[in-house]
Amino acid sequence: MSLSENTITIVKRTAPVIGEHGQAVSERMYGILFSRHPDLKPLFAAAPAEQSFKLAGAITAYAQNIDKLENLSGAVNRIVATHVRSGVVAEHYPVVADCLMEALDDVLGEAFTDDIKAAWTEAYQFLAGLLIDAEARLYAEQAAS
Repeated sequence: MSLSENTITIVKRTAPVIGEHGQAVSERMYGILFSRHPDLKPLFAAAPAEQSFKLAGAITAYAQNIDKLENLSGAVNRIVATHVRSGVVAEHYPVVADCLMEALDDVLGEAFTDDIKAAWTEAYQFLAGLLIDAEARLYAEQAAS
């Protein structure tokens, strides 16, 4: 799977706004996630206090580099390792996607138009697929050793 040119264009165009509001989006996303899915809170037990700040930075970096993902390989490897240590699995990604899209809508309001939501949904699903695949390989390596 690859990203559509339209998605790349929209996500890059919205990167400054995401950067500006990333902290609020991240905090709102975690609020929604933990209120609706308290069972997922233990996955974040070892997360640093500044986790929402880290997520905001990661979202912004992804938006800025969506057309050159190789720039993010080090960060992606760290995220994958952290997810595997924490027990994140593929089934968690759609839950987080729903909470993230709702947080973007809540924080950005009318600026989060249908075309922007569609682009960010596609971008999230693409990145989630990359992370899920990498995490599955790491889980398999760990099981084999």
